[in-house]
Amino acid sequence: MQTLIEQGIPDPVNGLGSAVMAMTHRFQEILQPYPRLSRYIHLYHPDTQGPMDVCELLWGSGLFLDVIDQPDLVHALLHLISETYIRFLNAWYAIVGGRDVGGRGVGGRGVHFHWAMLHRGTIMLRDDSAMNFSPRLFEQFIEPYDQRLLDEFGGGAIHSCGRVDHYIHRLGQMRGVYAFNLSQPEYNDMEQVFRHTLDRGILLLALDRKTAESALARRRDLRGRVHCW
Repeated sequence: MQTLIEQGIPDPVNGLGSAVMAMTHRFQEILQPYPRLSRYIHLYHPDTQGPMDVCELLWGSGLFLDVIDQPDLVHALLHLISETYIRFLNAWYAIVGGRDVGGRGVGGRGVHFHWAMLHRGTIMLRDDSAMNFSPRLFEQFIEPYDQRLLDEFGGGAIHSCGRVDHYIHRLGQMRGVYAFNLSQPEYNDMEQVFRHTLDRGILLLALDRKTAESALARRRDLRGRVHCW
């Protein structure tokens, strides 16, 4: 990890990055002769996960001890990942015509298409690793780096797998979180989730329909902020 940190930010179009950029150029070429199709077919940014997810993949399971034993080293790598993330996504957005990808006849500035959905902001972060951390560790090791990216890209949405109700109060307070997607509501106290998302103006994207219907049956006001597949 120290060697990676000392090497600094890698070239965003090196390695697998070059394949991602090449495919994006190819998609652009395919759509270019069809302006009407281009109006309705939108490319959404690659699955760049989130800083902590990338950190865990690089570090391995020892990370869960090293956040305690070597916190400065973990912070240094998370900083490097975040800056690399920004450089990579900016390179990708340059290919598709900038971050205003919602401006092709629908939406508008600062609107992003992702998973066939539309949300405010221009980034979709993934916080799948967050379920393994306490609220205090989320605040120290995840929140600052997510916030760096949300600030850079004009806000956006966050996806999380697994349990989220132990840190959702922190996520719900972050600047620029306009939408949230959780894939396994059955693992959560959904009233906690609703309180720190819907009640704060944050949309829930692609919520399991049975979960939404159950909440409505209990007369829980979803405030018109829930989207179900």
